Amino acid sequence: MPEKCAYASLEFLASLAYLIVSKQRKIVLKNLATGLPELDERQRRHIAKQMYRHLARNAVEFARFGKIRDSGKLNIFVEVTGREHLDRIAKMGKGGLAVTAHLGNWELLAAKFVNEGYKVAVLARKASYEKYENLLDRLRQISGVDAVDRDNAREILRRLQQGYFFGILSDHDIPKLDGVFVDFLGKPAYTPTGIVVLAMKTGLPILPMFIIRKKDGRHKITIEPPLEMIVTGSKVQDILVNTRRYTEVIERYVRQYPEQWMWFHNRWKTKQK
Repeated sequence: MPEKCAYASLEFLASLAYLIVSKQRKIVLKNLATGLPELDERQRRHIAKQMYRHLARNAVEFARFGKIRDSGKLNIFVEVTGREHLDRIAKMGKGGLAVTAHLGNWELLAAKFVNEGYKVAVLARKASYEKYENLLDRLRQISGVDAVDRDNAREILRRLQQGYFFGILSDHDIPKLDGVFVDFLGKPAYTPTGIVVLAMKTGLPILPMFIIRKKDGRHKITIEPPLEMIVTGSKVQDILVNTRRYTEVIERYVRQYPEQWMWFHNRWKTKQK
């Protein structure tokens, strides 16, 4: 399908889904009301509609990644700031831990660096819908991104020893993973601690990086300065403090670009006892 036609078609379908699939729309609007209560209903509905269209564009871009790459336009399509932070860690040859969120076109984030010759893998979990999982696997193969099961600790450590950077999405409430409660958008949210535990175990810093779609349709990757682990002597306290630190960075970007975050997910599903 021609590029303009693909964008228009999927954005139309996304807008239609917003109107027709009321169950998902209500979930999105409820989560927006929870996370951004300072906005009125009109503003939240606007963000929700924009998010649907944004996800449609994500799908087109990821599916067409091979064509974008082969045309030589990838460097124009995706710019990078803060690359010096990434390269400083890469030169150490010990691998790296990059924390990001379901923000912007996060699949394109990993694909960009693979295309530039960096060793990149993502921590992933199996999707509940098999056909979607198979499609995602095929698209990742096209972009050259390796997915490693998040429960495969041995493989994760082996890849780090080989100098791989792991992209880790740490903005979802996943009860079966180890986590702690830290504030996210002003409310306690159960937050995965795996990346912090890995950082403490390996001595690696956590490198926050995010990809955002700009108004002209291109993308900008921002790599923040690395978060060195705060060590107090109390493992429990260290995990809590460092999880809070990376979550605060994610929150900053979600507040700035709410229409590009995945509001389908109930970030506050798990309650503190």
